[in-house]
Amino acid sequence: MAKRILTVGYAEMKLTLPVESLSDDSLTLKGVDGVAYAPSGHGGNAAVAFAGNGLESVLLSCLGRDAHGETLYDFYKERGISLSSLRILRGKPTALRVFLRDKSGREQLVLYEGASLALTVEDLERAFNLCPDALYLTMELPEELLLYAVDYAYRHGIPTFLDAVGVSKRFPVRRLAPVTVFSPNEEETELLTGICPMGTDACISACVELSKHLQSDYTVLKLGERGAFVYHGRRFEMIPPYTVRHRHYDAVGDAFTASLAAHYVKTGNMAASARFATAAAALALTKEGDGFSIPTEDEVLQYIENQQKE
Repeated sequence: MAKRILTVGYAEMKLTLPVESLSDDSLTLKGVDGVAYAPSGHGGNAAVAFAGNGLESVLLSCLGRDAHGETLYDFYKERGISLSSLRILRGKPTALRVFLRDKSGREQLVLYEGASLALTVEDLERAFNLCPDALYLTMELPEELLLYAVDYAYRHGIPTFLDAVGVSKRFPVRRLAPVTVFSPNEEETELLTGICPMGTDACISACVELSKHLQSDYTVLKLGERGAFVYHGRRFEMIPPYTVRHRHYDAVGDAFTASLAAHYVKTGNMAASARFATAAAALALTKEGDGFSIPTEDEVLQYIENQQKE
C-alpha cells in the first residue's frame, strides 16, 4: 500500500500577463501574446509531485467556489490527489497570483490571497485524523498553523518536511518542534543566518547556524545552478546539478523539495533522494506552466537514464 503524505499549503491559480515594458511611464501597459493560466501554489504543486511519485497525496487547502476553484479541483482530481481535506468556500475567491512580465525579464507580482487565508487549526486536526505517514509544509502558512502542525507531527512521530519558502525574518523559528528535513534556498538561508551559502565552507557554516535555531535531522540547501547541499550533523554532501539549456523557474523549488520528500519517504536514503530531486528540478526547468511542469517519478527516472547515456 502506498504511503500517505499530507500536504498543508496554498493552492492558487496563476495568471501570466506578458507586456512590452514595465518601465514605461504610461498609465496603460501594452500587452503581447502569451497570456496563460496555470495551476500554482506551493502546496498544490507539492501535492501534484507526491501523486506523481506514486504516494497517496492528500492536499489540505482552501479554494473558492468559482471558476478558478473548479479548474484547480478538476486538475488535482485528474492528477490523482485525494481531495477529502480540500475545503471549498462560498463567498471567497480562489487565490490568484498575477505575474506581469516584460520582454527584458522584469516581473511584478499581484497576489490575491482569497480563500487561502481561511485554513484553520480545526482543518489541521481533521486532516491528521487520516493518519498520514508524512507531513509536508511551507513557511508561508500563518504562524499558528505552522507551529501547531509541526508540533503535532513531532509528538506523534510523523516525519515532517519543511520547505522554507515564504519564511519571514519575524517568524519565531526557535518555537518550531524538530523536523525531519528543513530545506531553504540561498536567499532564505541568508535571511535566517546572515550567511550566503557560496562554497562548501559557507554551506557548512550556514547549516551549523541554522541548527542553533531549528532542530532537523537533515538540512538540505537548494543552491540553484550549483545543485544542493545535504547536511546531517558532521556529515555533508554536495549534490551536483544537471545542466539544462531552457530555463523556466516557475515551480523548480517545489519540484525539488517535494521530490526529495517523496523519494525519502519511499527509500529512506537522503543522499539518493537529493540526487533524484536535483534531476526533478532540472526537468521542471525545461517546462512551462507551474503545476503543469512538475515531473512524475517515471519522467525523472527516464531523464536520469537519458543523461547517463549522453
